[in-house]
Amino acid sequence: MNVTPLHILTLYRHRNEVLWTNTELFIMRGFQQLIASVGIESILGSSAWFSQALAINTLQVYALGQVKLENHGARINWLLPVNNSQSDPLPILLDNLAVEAGLHGAAFITAAARVDDCLFKFLRHAGYSLYCWQAFWKLSKELQQPSNLHEVTWSKPDSLDAIEITLLQQKLLSSAARSILISAAESLPDFILRINGQLIGYARVTCFNNRVMIVPIFARESFDLKLVLTSLISEFFANADKVFLLQSADIGWLTDDLEKIASILAPREELLVKHLTAMQRIPKAELTPSANGKRANPATPMMPVSKHKDNI
Repeated sequence: MNVTPLHILTLYRHRNEVLWTNTELFIMRGFQQLIASVGIESILGSSAWFSQALAINTLQVYALGQVKLENHGARINWLLPVNNSQSDPLPILLDNLAVEAGLHGAAFITAAARVDDCLFKFLRHAGYSLYCWQAFWKLSKELQQPSNLHEVTWSKPDSLDAIEITLLQQKLLSSAARSILISAAESLPDFILRINGQLIGYARVTCFNNRVMIVPIFARESFDLKLVLTSLISEFFANADKVFLLQSADIGWLTDDLEKIASILAPREELLVKHLTAMQRIPKAELTPSANGKRANPATPMMPVSKHKDNI
């Protein structure tokens, strides 16, 4: 069932028990986003996310959860099991959210959880598989100082850069990540990085209330990470109060460099995905050989035979 204003009170009462599976959203917007989004949805509705409630009756809530719709897929923002008196509601809630995501047209649904968290076990039992990992860093304030590294160029891409960025994605991203992340052909990143004219990386950036989240991908080239990030931040986000960086497994080799210029915010999280099966109706005529001249009939011999012969 859909979340109602009555469920908002339950959310607020149990706000410290919410299981965040979209850590980026929590870091950037916090609990206020949770209440605001559910409130907007209950009044005006939304096409960018949906919230669901499992209820024993009209007054007693069993569990709550929210999913964000992203491009061809979906992402679980948070889960809240409320009533554990009989059995844990998370398995039922996860199945419900997956079905609802499929009905909204999502081809897959993702979530993040730490290996040592019980949520990880529930996601695995619900059919989710690992495809990547992520870690969040808070960058040092000194990176906002002006940079004089002229050979480093951050710029906003245009359509002419799409092919070059796509080739870079195919080279740097794992096949599992490419099946989930949006490609440059569908949506260009916010910034691209060139060193001495050569494209070696790109970044997607999210901003909210003077907070900045940088999600970069870099080729494994020889460069100074501190100077590269300083160039981006000082040129485009010099007034930011806090700057965060999301490190994925595809740039896991940068951990030693990040430790020198940033502090880790939370333990590493595993990214999990559940691919959904979309059933599409096929016209009956397409399955009839006589109605489709281009379709081969497996019952037809390769060479026509006009005379009957005794082949024994």
